[in-house]
Amino acid sequence: MSAAAPATHPYGRELDTLLHHLKHLPTEVPEKHGQYHFDTWLELDPELVEDTGSRHGALNMMLERAFGTRKDGLVAFRERGTSLEAVAGVIRREVTGLDGENVLLTKWTDDLTAAAKAICEKHGTKIPRESKMTEKKAIAQEEKRKKDEVISEKAVAKAKRSATMAESGQVVNWPPQDLEDNNEPKARNGRPTAEILDKYTQQCKSNATQADKDIANKHLGSTALAARVEELDEKAEQEKGFSRNGGGRGESVSIQGGGTVSVAAIVRREGLEQLNTRFNSAVLQFICAGNLPPSIVKLKEWHNMIFIANSTIKMLSATTFSDSAIPKEAAYVVEKTYEHLKKGRNHTLTFDGATTRYPQSVYTVHVTAAKSREAYLIAGNEASTASHTGEHLRDVLVPIMTRIGPTNFSAIGGDGAANVQLAKKLIVAMWNWIIKLTDPCHHMSNTGKDIGKLEYFSEAILLLRKLIKFFKKSTKASNRLSALRVKYGIKQGLVSIGKTRFLTFYYSASSVLRCLPLIRELVSSGALDTSQDTGISWMKNRSKVHQFETSIIQLKTLLEPLARAVKCLESSRSTLADVYLFWLAVTATYTDLFKKNSEETGINLPDEVVHDVRRIVNGRYKEMIEDPSKQVYLATFFLHPSYVRSSILTRTNRNPLSEKTIIVRPTPNERSNVHADADLRRDFPAYVKCGKFLLSTLRHEINGNTAPRLFGGYPTTDAIVTAFRSQFATYARGNPPFVAYHGFSSPMEYWESLRRNPDAEIVAHLAIKLFSIVPNSMAEERTVSNFTKLNSPDRANQKVSTLVHMTQICQHYRRQDGITTPSMPPKLITPRWRDLSEFTKQAGLDTDPIDSSTETVKDKSAASSLAEGTAERPIELPDGPPASAEGGPDLPDAEETPSSGPITDPDEISEQLAWAEHEQHVVFCPKGQAVREDEFDFIDDGVNLSSPALRDLLSDAPVAGAEELTAGEATKRKGAELRKEAGKKLKMIEGDLEF
Repeated sequence: MSAAAPATHPYGRELDTLLHHLKHLPTEVPEKHGQYHFDTWLELDPELVEDTGSRHGALNMMLERAFGTRKDGLVAFRERGTSLEAVAGVIRREVTGLDGENVLLTKWTDDLTAAAKAICEKHGTKIPRESKMTEKKAIAQEEKRKKDEVISEKAVAKAKRSATMAESGQVVNWPPQDLEDNNEPKARNGRPTAEILDKYTQQCKSNATQADKDIANKHLGSTALAARVEELDEKAEQEKGFSRNGGGRGESVSIQGGGTVSVAAIVRREGLEQLNTRFNSAVLQFICAGNLPPSIVKLKEWHNMIFIANSTIKMLSATTFSDSAIPKEAAYVVEKTYEHLKKGRNHTLTFDGATTRYPQSVYTVHVTAAKSREAYLIAGNEASTASHTGEHLRDVLVPIMTRIGPTNFSAIGGDGAANVQLAKKLIVAMWNWIIKLTDPCHHMSNTGKDIGKLEYFSEAILLLRKLIKFFKKSTKASNRLSALRVKYGIKQGLVSIGKTRFLTFYYSASSVLRCLPLIRELVSSGALDTSQDTGISWMKNRSKVHQFETSIIQLKTLLEPLARAVKCLESSRSTLADVYLFWLAVTATYTDLFKKNSEETGINLPDEVVHDVRRIVNGRYKEMIEDPSKQVYLATFFLHPSYVRSSILTRTNRNPLSEKTIIVRPTPNERSNVHADADLRRDFPAYVKCGKFLLSTLRHEINGNTAPRLFGGYPTTDAIVTAFRSQFATYARGNPPFVAYHGFSSPMEYWESLRRNPDAEIVAHLAIKLFSIVPNSMAEERTVSNFTKLNSPDRANQKVSTLVHMTQICQHYRRQDGITTPSMPPKLITPRWRDLSEFTKQAGLDTDPIDSSTETVKDKSAASSLAEGTAERPIELPDGPPASAEGGPDLPDAEETPSSGPITDPDEISEQLAWAEHEQHVVFCPKGQAVREDEFDFIDDGVNLSSPALRDLLSDAPVAGAEELTAGEATKRKGAELRKEAGKKLKMIEGDLEF
């Protein structure tokens, strides 16, 4: 069998030579597929063919785009492989001869061959000789061609499979293959279209039946109800003018097609339409604000109520609300949100993941405005069919940040999950002026989990679990405990372990200690039967009960500083400085506990447990704060004008004549030193750390040109850096213009007053940025809590989009009404633990003692966090109905009733997940770092852990000597005068210094 000879091509030999050389390019040329795509070129660009007037000219221009113009010499290949080798076939298809415009392509063939030869000679790559075509080779080539066709068919099938997966991975409400673009002009009559949908979508038309079209058109609907209400308000005055200046009710107007209609009828019809619009808008807000299902409008009782109120109202159907009105209202809200956020600066972006009952996974994205500290739910990305990698999350966040403006962001935060951390890292790599944060509430909670995981507490936690489970399952036990609580005035009962609560073991342990004397009484009196193998049978052993109580007291004592600090940091008004401050407060509390550990009033922990706790706290501190890129917390703390001059940050060379005023008098040698701030470097340990971080932040700000008005006032970058060094040293010394911190309601107000001062503007710019950042991601927790309320078990089929839309609408109108922004105290000081109730009272929330009724407990538990609510609050166990003060009625002798069947109770599921998480939790230990056990690492920052101000933050009563953070004006004026006197004797040597 003989093969047919290859067809003769006018430039075939040269093209074969080109292909031969491209196949043998040296390995120094990277082999990848991303620069050239000649293997996917199916047809020339028809527009280029039309513009150049020929196919040869079009291919010439396309080759220039791929390889360059060749003006600078030989072509430089950026990769090798099939994607490049296919260029020979592309040229072969278009060369029709050796004359005319064919010369353009033959010249490309020669130039590419020359470039291939040159690069092979440069790297010493020998190109094998080309052999002549024989019958055997022709057969081999034909077989290879067939094989390549099979491979190509497989590639097409793979691409088709990928396309199918992409199509099935998104939510669609109409077969895409049945739709085509509808570019017909808008009709003048009929229902107006939605402006937002017109802006971001393409109208389509279908060849389906009219019935099918009606189903599709319901998703377009009318404009957002809120937008229509705004239009009605704008027209109100015009309507009044018509009523005053127009004709009376008896007048009539002509209508198209003949006939007349009275003005009264027109006004009546228009008024009814306006009433319907306003009513349906109010119903939509009512549904979203009350977390109600839209199907509520289907109820006969609802229709009866509306009919009695006004029988002329035409209410939208439940389907129209859910499929049209709510999505469009949410689109309107998001559009308004974007418009608002574009005008602001120093926003904080946070994001986190959750799963609904459907089940669908969702990542919520919030943007918190700097001035108002309002969190805006900007998106809820549902990607259940996608892998939630860091790259995927980055692709979700980038369009949002780009639309608002990357320079309008200062920080990005989230929990410590690996994909979240990677996404934050990728975002910062794109826009390096954005600061990456880890949520401090999650971090402190993880610290508590580490402590609870210590082997020393394992037995106590096991008994704690048995005890709580027993009272949760036994009707008799829970009712008897409830009766004794009323008798002895104990308002709150046992608290279950929950997955969605920070420091959950602290709240559970505290509740057990409150109720333990009552449980003892029930056991000792025989009211509860302990003869069976129940969850409290171990309580017959007094020694075991005593050991259990001791261990639970120790665990509760260790977790209490963390739990109190988390509560204080949950507020959206907390700052980065507060994070560092409360870490210090926690550590100071532990320092006191361990000093008194062996005393009679101490908690008597074994030495190895004390060392373990120090190691855990130091390890978590290193993880969050110690790394140079994470010292934003210390830097912000340093920029708080009250903290920097308190006894918390120590200096090694204090003025012996005053304990609170520091006078720096450099020696002549120091004045001539290359470092004009040598005294600060020597005596102020935190100064150098903060200076390095702030200088790095400033450089990122300059490179990103985030403040062109500020930086444009300096001739060079060096001038900006020099001004920063001078201003920062002046601030650290407390010299003018950095006056004493009094008369200001917050550090933000202090720095705003210096923003336009040429002697302070650079440091003020950095301080304003840092104090604008919200350090926590509690916005995600609150939104997911709202999702949980909406996504109840009887509404488990709700889609993510419904949850997101209703939450966005609810938050929007609550912001408008001022519900989520209650009047806070005029001075936004750092909240101390004992002040939380005062903040809550001023926010208008009930802070009365929690009632013994379970329902009341759940309703009032929102008062536990600075008037903003949180998902991290205790859930009290159902103790049964409250008994009377006399001891209550005789209770049934109900035995413990074990559960059967699948668990559907959300609290039960949460409890099981929490215990599973505890069992799987691994105590954190920094990789490749030595962690101290003898003392806390904060001393390396020059921190005085014995400062009374730190103990005052988490205490139940004021601590003596803690008033220095809010010292009187006279003291501060005296200190300012002394610092001013010292400043007159100093001369700053400004140079390009390095921190």
